[in-house]
Amino acid sequence: MNTLSSTPEATPDMLAAFFTETRDDVMSRWAAQVISEIPVSTGLDSPVLIDTIPILYDDIAEAVSPGVVRPFATSKSNLARMHGQERARMTNYGPGDVVHELQLFRDVIFYELKAQFINLGVHECEIIGKSIDIATREAIAGYYLVVAKLNETFIASLSHDLRNPLHVANSIAQLMQMKWSDPDLISMAKRVCKKRFCRISERGGPVG
Repeated sequence: MNTLSSTPEATPDMLAAFFTETRDDVMSRWAAQVISEIPVSTGLDSPVLIDTIPILYDDIAEAVSPGVVRPFATSKSNLARMHGQERARMTNYGPGDVVHELQLFRDVIFYELKAQFINLGVHECEIIGKSIDIATREAIAGYYLVVAKLNETFIASLSHDLRNPLHVANSIAQLMQMKWSDPDLISMAKRVCKKRFCRISERGGPVG
């Protein structure tokens, strides 16, 4: 049984050649679709946008290779979890955006397979589909791990310094600079931090 056409299923050599030769095309098409469909990705530097996706692609190529003892691309790897953590730390992605970009990645791979007339068998289709499903779940887990730590740090700071409104405002301003991309809001946050620095300096106290 095959899934993409009535032509014979692709041989291992055909699959290996496909994943090697179309790697750059897949990455380019995926990045373009992410920028087109996920507004918060606009303006990200290429290394931040691409992140660990090329490694996931290579792991998928390995997983569908015959003789490889690796049931899925995510087996014995924390790559997807790291991807989710990076999205939480370095971008304004929400959890839905993380899911969306991995869905686009899956769609682009299957699009390129069809465009190259590569007919996958059921087993290879399952490996690719389930690998990206698992990667999505692990990326979301990594994303929320970072969010939880940020929230804990923020709440601890508020609890400790609640008696000092100026310090609370500074903490909020620092968090805004970390997580928001709006230039006006970032500018306002920087002004808040600068005012706190000046007031502490005038009193001769420590800055921190």
